[in-house]
Amino acid sequence: VEFMIGGTANSVRTGSIVKGTTSGAYDLTLQTSNHATSNQPLIIKLSDATEAMRIDSSGNVGIGTTTVNADLHIHKTSGAKLWITAEGSNPSDAGSLRFAELNNGNNYFEFKHDGSDNKLNLTTSNGDLVTFDRINKRVGIGTDNPQAVLDVHSGTLNDTVRFKST
Repeated sequence: VEFMIGGTANSVRTGSIVKGTTSGAYDLTLQTSNHATSNQPLIIKLSDATEAMRIDSSGNVGIGTTTVNADLHIHKTSGAKLWITAEGSNPSDAGSLRFAELNNGNNYFEFKHDGSDNKLNLTTSNGDLVTFDRINKRVGIGTDNPQAVLDVHSGTLNDTVRFKST
């Protein structure tokens, strides 16, 4: 199916919607096409013609912005939010956000919410760093089970805490 979205003669955009593949799998492909100009973004607008989202020619996604400056760029005049939610009551893997150096996910920092333990952990590929206990209002460094408001475990290190002034 091909579609055309028009305006003035200079702003006509064409594209196509493709369903299905030769292998029988089902997918949906949206493709922009402007024969006069290459690298056009895919733009999704609301019913009042306000731009809601765009995917630029680099694959970057912008929500609430026409100038996309990152892989995912969310903009709102105030109160921009990003929610990661999981189905069910207190799921053990309620959500995570990982920053990794490699495509395979290794060498990472990750915020992980465990709903069954009511904890948010900052972990790395080398283990837990910090645990935030929501119910008991405790923070653990070097432990995932803090027993005090601030519980610091240094492991085999002799220096646990250091305060320094210049």
